Amino acid sequence: MTGFLGIIFGLASGIVWGSGDFFGGRAALKANQYQAVFLSGTTGWLTLLALMLFAGESLPSGGKVWLALLAGVGGSLGLLSLYRGLSMGNSALVAPTSAVTSAAVTVIYGSLRDGLPDTLKLVGFGLGLIGIWLVAQSSGGDAQSPSDPPDAPASKEAASPLLFALLAGLGFGAFFIFISQIETQTIFSQLVVSRLAIIAVGFMLLMRHRQPIPLPHRNFAGVLAGVFDAGGNVLFLLAKQYTRLDVASVLSSLYPASTVLLSLIILKEHLSQSQIWGLFICLVAVGLIAV
Repeated sequence: MTGFLGIIFGLASGIVWGSGDFFGGRAALKANQYQAVFLSGTTGWLTLLALMLFAGESLPSGGKVWLALLAGVGGSLGLLSLYRGLSMGNSALVAPTSAVTSAAVTVIYGSLRDGLPDTLKLVGFGLGLIGIWLVAQSSGGDAQSPSDPPDAPASKEAASPLLFALLAGLGFGAFFIFISQIETQTIFSQLVVSRLAIIAVGFMLLMRHRQPIPLPHRNFAGVLAGVFDAGGNVLFLLAKQYTRLDVASVLSSLYPASTVLLSLIILKEHLSQSQIWGLFICLVAVGLIAV
């Protein structure tokens, strides 16, 4: 029963995180990527703060604060690198690479810490990584992501989109690893601390690019993105309580499937053949991991 609950919470985390990414993209269309990051980060922080107060938790102290801050720094690095990579006009490479890399990092870490899982789960992990890659492929090829700024020029820098995609995956992987060390009794308060790093990054980006502070009532999609992202964090920590870190992280990393399905349902976007195969492979992977 314990493992089953971990799988349910892990899948729920991926669904909620993917929903947050969908609304984050819509928020960036209404304003720009920097305002979307700040607005979603602030909204997510307020959501977690309300949950912390409702649960009667107190702010953490000691080493756990540093773990939470390190998780926030990792998440900020991942988010910043992801947006930078997407702005270079190769979303079909950047999005799946970052998702697969973050999942792979936590699988390696979890295997080193807890030992290798059974054969079926290993096969499920492998299929999950393949499914994530396929489902996150853009049906429009190398077109810019909806979250790219409209005036983003073609990059002439030495750094490639692949480099930023790998950095994003490493950042998100670090977030998974550090946030998994959080005490189970103080889930919300630890996330409140880690979220401060994302707010700080978003604010610095606004100041650097001379953008105004976004107003929630003018960009409700950004508010929803923050709420869903906060919910994904909570669900991931719940999944980690009931199953291995690598299992929780791979299931949570299936979030591109949720984003793609919402785009299909709400925006009536066309699914490519690779995305359809990716969704099917993800379902098979979930079945093998759940066995």
